[in-house]
Amino acid sequence: MDMDTSLSILEELEEAFENQSDIDISGDIYSGFHADEYEILSTLDEDNHNHAGATDGQINILPFFTILVRINIH
Repeated sequence: MDMDTSLSILEELEEAFENQSDIDISGDIYSGFHADEYEILSTLDEDNHNHAGATDGQINILPFFTILVRINIH
């Protein structure tokens, strides 16, 4: 990812946090799930114990950003 793309993403995140009062999060985020979906989704994790995960080298080449979020409480 080039620097311009990274900056664009960070600017969009900043704008989203600044306008967070415009976001309606009052609805139930799980309302679209069915009762049997937990079992279906948990089967995706059944064979994950054989995976070692990312190496230190893979982790170290990931981009790193610090995002400062200012929260105003009225």
